[in-house]
Amino acid sequence: AGSEHRLRYRMIWAGDVEGDVPLARVLRTRTGRGGVAATEGRDNIRKFLVDFSGETLAGLGDGAAVEAQIGIGNGKIAHQILNKMPGSDVWRLIVDVKRIDDSQPVELSAALLLDGERLSETWTYQWGQTK
Repeated sequence: AGSEHRLRYRMIWAGDVEGDVPLARVLRTRTGRGGVAATEGRDNIRKFLVDFSGETLAGLGDGAAVEAQIGIGNGKIAHQILNKMPGSDVWRLIVDVKRIDDSQPVELSAALLLDGERLSETWTYQWGQTK
């Protein structure tokens, strides 16, 4: 007590900590009002768009039985779709989520699987509370 301490440190986030694991990675996450595109969105539904890409997805055809394993807390899925983007090895997951309790955040997670085998890292997201 009564003395001054100077500390110096460095924090690194999203470094290549799993560089030797050949799982697909999340390229980008986008979010916005839920509902059908080009129509008036719905306030109580939020749309999440997540793009995955990587070695485990490379070369999989459009008809590959890739599926999304989605975890959700304080919400329910109103709509979801998973597609391979034309002309690329990017797989896009689109999920519309309806919040259950407006005073609590929605916790989301998703990963891509093929025949029960994990193809991607796990994406996580917290949609903050509205009240």
